[in-house]
Amino acid sequence: MKGELKTGIKVSEMEYLKVEKLKEGYLYRIRARNAQIGIWHPSTGSFVISRFKFGFNYLFEEVHWDLDKWHGTVQPIKVLEKAPFNPAIYNHLWNISDVMNEKILYYLNTAATRYAADIRRFYG
Repeated sequence: MKGELKTGIKVSEMEYLKVEKLKEGYLYRIRARNAQIGIWHPSTGSFVISRFKFGFNYLFEEVHWDLDKWHGTVQPIKVLEKAPFNPAIYNHLWNISDVMNEKILYYLNTAATRYAADIRRFYG
């Protein structure tokens, strides 16, 4: 993520939404290492995403670009919608029930499908 895209554009020079413009509990189109959409969670300065790795699909958090010089990987591009969950649930993300975990994953995965055309427009 840090560096340049295939187009030669420096990622650090691309426009994105700053932290103060973000709304808690909203779904955003993002540029990130492991996802293209995520739910903003301000208390950790991160986005809750659906991550796929080694055949597993699980909830994960990636930090906003401006909040961590070394580990910030997310640049939010635009707000998509309000997520249908109480934002307080993200404060206990690693202790939520399996049922709630599956609901959030399902929401993120189906939202990625719903917004696929928007994602393709950006990535080409």
